[in-house]
Amino acid sequence: MLKEYFDYIVSFIYSNRKLLFLIIFISVLFLFLLSFILWIIISFYILKFFKKNFHENFYFDNYTDNCKKCLKLYGDLPVENIYLIRQPIGRLNSTLLNILTFNEAKNKINSYNNLNINNKYHMTHTSILFEVKLGKNLIKHVNVEKNNNIVITTNHLRYEEQDVMKIKLSKKKKVTINQILEITKKRLGKEKYFNWHLYKNNCVRFSEELLTSLNKKNRKYIKFIYKNDFLDNITISDFKQHILNASINILSFVKNLL
Repeated sequence: MLKEYFDYIVSFIYSNRKLLFLIIFISVLFLFLLSFILWIIISFYILKFFKKNFHENFYFDNYTDNCKKCLKLYGDLPVENIYLIRQPIGRLNSTLLNILTFNEAKNKINSYNNLNINNKYHMTHTSILFEVKLGKNLIKHVNVEKNNNIVITTNHLRYEEQDVMKIKLSKKKKVTINQILEITKKRLGKEKYFNWHLYKNNCVRFSEELLTSLNKKNRKYIKFIYKNDFLDNITISDFKQHILNASINILSFVKNLL
């Protein structure tokens, strides 16, 4: 009798395995979302009790292993050319941002664009591309940008909607990537240098800081990365910033594990 009952259960599971897998997956996802929401709410009020500044988020204090490897290979080579890169952030990132801010990001952009019809704001991602000299006839492109942390890579993707502006360099004085990054880190401090904030310390701000270190913070280049003053006039509530910080930290934790 027991064997027949066991065989029935095994047969039932096997014949309905796809449905059971779906139920388990949905249950796990629901529990994760519920735990995340509870954790966000509870941690917010705990941090608020201790008068935490929610617009500061210090998760990183160093480069990733991939960044260190790239800097070891190319960081001390002479820079031949430098390019500013600008491209749309993409529909997926835009959607995630609107979800995490309860559509506040979209509403603020729409409000700004309604008042500035001739100079509308569009979310873009910026980076700086360094061209270093490997040998007599060889070069390597090294892209430096800030996502949830600093990313330094030679695996630079080129997109159809990408805009590129060449930065005019002095031919007499050669610089290296390591020199520029070290100058920037010393000026900003490790906490601000390595970490990210939605509008105070994002990819555009980081590109501006690199331009400052290069002594190239002039009107033409700043206008290319900013286009208008939207980022200087945006604010977000403490609770929504806390959601962003927590989400970014989870993403960073998963990326570190992988």
